[in-house]
Amino acid sequence: MKNSVFKLLVFAGIVTILTGCPGSFTYGDTIVLQNRSSSCIRCYETSLNKEYKKSYKDTAIYFSPESGLLEIRGGRRYNEHTYAHTLEDFFEGIPCDTLMVFILDSTTVADEPWDEIVKGYKILRRYDLSIEDIMALIQDDGTGYTIPYPPTAAMKDMHMFPPYGEGTNRYD
Repeated sequence: MKNSVFKLLVFAGIVTILTGCPGSFTYGDTIVLQNRSSSCIRCYETSLNKEYKKSYKDTAIYFSPESGLLEIRGGRRYNEHTYAHTLEDFFEGIPCDTLMVFILDSTTVADEPWDEIVKGYKILRRYDLSIEDIMALIQDDGTGYTIPYPPTAAMKDMHMFPPYGEGTNRYD
């Protein structure tokens, strides 16, 4: 519920800015998370979280389900960020040169205790993306960047766990 209220407030703020300043606002780069699977997934993108800034480069699951896990149904997309600046500006604002995206199975998040998910590192995939990686994921129309799950062949050389081609981490 809190997440829905927060998204509504953010949306209302953006609408207010856009309608209140005609001609002075331009759209920047958009990062889209795309679920190409048939299953519902949960995603956590780390750059805007205060906890992340303290433990950056630590690949452990230090966030909680209440801290902003996005639900993306099978075959759907989620516009994670729409910036009034560039992707370069975004990367200058994060504590390192990497954007981490954790992808978890929605059923696992719903059915298992969170401490077991953390202890067993029960993620489907974790992407550790540089600005160059994200730029390589430009959308066909050139309007933004799409981070897909499962990863595509275009991501084969990008850092992820488990590595590209090894399937998902089914909690060995």
